[in-house]
Amino acid sequence: TADVDCSKLAQQWQGEVRLTQEAIAADWRELEHVSLVLQDDRDLVLLAVHGSWRALGFASQRLRSDREVAFAAIAQNWQALNLLSDALKDDCSVVLEAVRGSWEALRYALEDPRADKQVLLEATKQSGKALQYASLQLRADRELMFH
Repeated sequence: TADVDCSKLAQQWQGEVRLTQEAIAADWRELEHVSLVLQDDRDLVLLAVHGSWRALGFASQRLRSDREVAFAAIAQNWQALNLLSDALKDDCSVVLEAVRGSWEALRYALEDPRADKQVLLEATKQSGKALQYASLQLRADRELMFH
Protein backbone atom coordinates (compact mmCIF):
# COMPACT_ATOMS: atom_id res chain seq x y z
CA THR A 1 0.00 0.00 0.00
CA ALA A 2 2.98 2.31 0.54
CA ASP A 3 3.75 2.12 -3.20
CA VAL A 4 0.17 3.03 -4.06
CA ASP A 5 0.22 5.96 -1.60
CA CYS A 6 3.50 7.24 -3.06
CA SER A 7 2.13 6.89 -6.56
CA LYS A 8 -0.99 8.86 -5.63
CA LEU A 9 1.11 11.54 -3.95
CA ALA A 10 3.32 11.82 -7.01
CA GLN A 11 0.26 12.20 -9.26
CA GLN A 12 -1.20 14.84 -6.95
CA TRP A 13 2.12 16.71 -6.92
CA GLN A 14 2.35 16.62 -10.70
CA GLY A 15 -1.21 17.89 -10.90
CA GLU A 16 -0.42 20.75 -8.52
CA VAL A 17 2.66 21.72 -10.50
CA ARG A 18 0.69 21.64 -13.78
CA LEU A 19 -2.05 23.86 -12.33
CA THR A 20 0.59 26.20 -10.95
CA GLN A 21 2.28 26.41 -14.35
CA GLU A 22 -1.02 27.32 -15.98
CA ALA A 23 -1.74 29.96 -13.34
CA ILE A 24 1.74 31.51 -13.63
CA ALA A 25 1.60 31.44 -17.43
CA ALA A 26 -1.63 33.44 -17.20
CA ASP A 27 -0.33 35.83 -14.50
CA TRP A 28 3.25 35.93 -13.20
CA ARG A 29 2.00 37.39 -9.89
CA GLU A 30 0.65 33.96 -8.96
CA LEU A 31 4.22 33.06 -8.01
CA GLU A 32 3.67 35.07 -4.83
CA HIS A 33 0.94 32.68 -3.69
CA VAL A 34 2.62 29.32 -4.26
CA SER A 35 4.56 27.32 -1.70
CA LEU A 36 8.20 28.06 -0.91
CA VAL A 37 9.08 24.78 -2.59
CA LEU A 38 7.52 25.98 -5.84
CA GLN A 39 9.12 29.42 -5.49
CA ASP A 40 12.38 27.47 -5.61
CA ASP A 41 11.38 25.58 -8.77
CA ARG A 42 13.62 26.89 -11.53
CA ASP A 43 11.22 26.18 -14.39
CA LEU A 44 8.30 27.87 -12.64
CA VAL A 45 10.38 30.90 -11.73
CA LEU A 46 11.68 31.21 -15.29
CA LEU A 47 8.11 31.00 -16.55
CA ALA A 48 7.10 33.79 -14.18
CA VAL A 49 10.16 35.90 -15.02
CA HIS A 50 9.33 35.64 -18.71
CA GLY A 51 5.99 37.21 -17.74
CA SER A 52 7.71 39.98 -15.80
CA TRP A 53 11.12 40.63 -14.31
CA ARG A 54 9.31 41.64 -11.12
CA ALA A 55 8.58 37.96 -10.45
CA LEU A 56 12.13 37.79 -9.05
CA GLY A 57 10.68 39.39 -5.94
CA PHE A 58 8.85 36.13 -5.21
CA ALA A 59 11.64 33.74 -6.18
CA SER A 60 13.76 31.89 -3.64
CA GLN A 61 17.13 33.27 -2.63
CA ARG A 62 18.76 30.35 -4.43
CA LEU A 63 17.14 31.32 -7.71
CA ARG A 64 18.01 34.98 -7.23
CA SER A 65 21.58 33.71 -7.52
CA ASP A 66 20.89 31.73 -10.70
CA ARG A 67 22.59 33.23 -13.75
CA GLU A 68 20.00 32.04 -16.27
CA VAL A 69 17.16 33.49 -14.20
CA ALA A 70 19.17 36.70 -13.81
CA PHE A 71 19.83 37.12 -17.52
CA ALA A 72 16.18 36.37 -18.37
CA ALA A 73 15.03 39.10 -15.98
CA ILE A 74 17.66 41.64 -17.01
CA ALA A 75 16.76 41.09 -20.67
CA GLN A 76 13.37 42.61 -19.81
CA ASN A 77 14.50 45.40 -17.51
CA TRP A 78 17.85 46.47 -16.08
CA GLN A 79 16.17 47.18 -12.73
CA ALA A 80 15.97 43.42 -12.16
CA LEU A 81 19.58 43.71 -10.99
CA ASN A 82 18.27 45.18 -7.73
CA LEU A 83 16.38 41.94 -6.95
CA LEU A 84 19.35 39.63 -7.52
CA SER A 85 21.68 38.20 -4.92
CA ASP A 86 24.74 40.16 -3.82
CA ALA A 87 26.90 37.59 -5.59
CA LEU A 88 25.30 38.50 -8.92
CA LYS A 89 25.35 42.22 -8.15
CA ASP A 90 29.11 41.75 -7.85
CA ASP A 91 29.37 39.72 -11.09
CA CYS A 92 30.80 41.85 -13.90
CA SER A 93 29.07 39.99 -16.73
CA VAL A 94 25.66 40.22 -15.06
CA VAL A 95 26.10 43.91 -14.28
CA LEU A 96 27.42 44.59 -17.79
CA GLU A 97 24.23 43.14 -19.23
CA ALA A 98 22.13 45.35 -16.95
CA VAL A 99 24.26 48.40 -17.83
CA ARG A 100 23.55 47.75 -21.51
CA GLY A 101 19.92 48.46 -20.58
CA SER A 102 20.83 51.58 -18.60
CA TRP A 103 23.95 53.05 -17.06
CA GLU A 104 21.83 53.58 -13.94
CA ALA A 105 22.12 49.86 -13.18
CA LEU A 106 25.48 50.76 -11.63
CA ARG A 107 23.63 52.07 -8.58
CA TYR A 108 22.80 48.44 -7.69
CA ALA A 109 26.23 47.04 -8.56
CA LEU A 110 28.67 46.08 -5.87
CA GLU A 111 32.43 46.60 -5.80
CA ASP A 112 33.88 44.48 -8.63
CA PRO A 113 31.73 45.82 -11.49
CA ARG A 114 32.35 49.39 -10.38
CA ALA A 115 36.06 48.71 -10.80
CA ASP A 116 35.66 46.96 -14.16
CA LYS A 117 36.73 49.12 -17.10
CA GLN A 118 34.53 47.33 -19.64
CA VAL A 119 31.44 47.88 -17.47
CA LEU A 120 32.28 51.54 -16.99
CA LEU A 121 33.06 52.09 -20.68
CA GLU A 122 29.62 50.76 -21.55
CA ALA A 123 28.00 52.95 -18.91
CA THR A 124 29.85 56.14 -19.85
CA LYS A 125 28.83 55.69 -23.49
CA GLN A 126 25.31 56.41 -22.26
CA SER A 127 26.07 59.10 -19.69
CA GLY A 128 29.05 60.72 -18.03
CA LYS A 129 27.02 60.56 -14.82
CA ALA A 130 28.00 56.89 -14.63
CA LEU A 131 31.44 57.95 -13.35
CA GLN A 132 29.89 58.72 -9.96
CA TYR A 133 29.57 54.95 -9.43
CA ALA A 134 33.09 54.09 -10.63
CA SER A 135 35.83 52.99 -8.30
CA LEU A 136 38.28 55.74 -7.31
CA GLN A 137 40.92 54.27 -9.60
CA LEU A 138 38.61 54.30 -12.63
CA ARG A 139 37.35 57.82 -11.92
CA ALA A 140 40.85 59.03 -12.78
CA ASP A 141 41.00 56.97 -16.00
CA ARG A 142 41.41 59.40 -18.88
CA GLU A 143 39.80 57.03 -21.40
CA LEU A 144 36.62 56.98 -19.32
CA MET A 145 36.65 60.70 -18.71
CA PHE A 146 36.81 61.51 -22.42
CA HIS A 147 34.70 58.66 -23.71
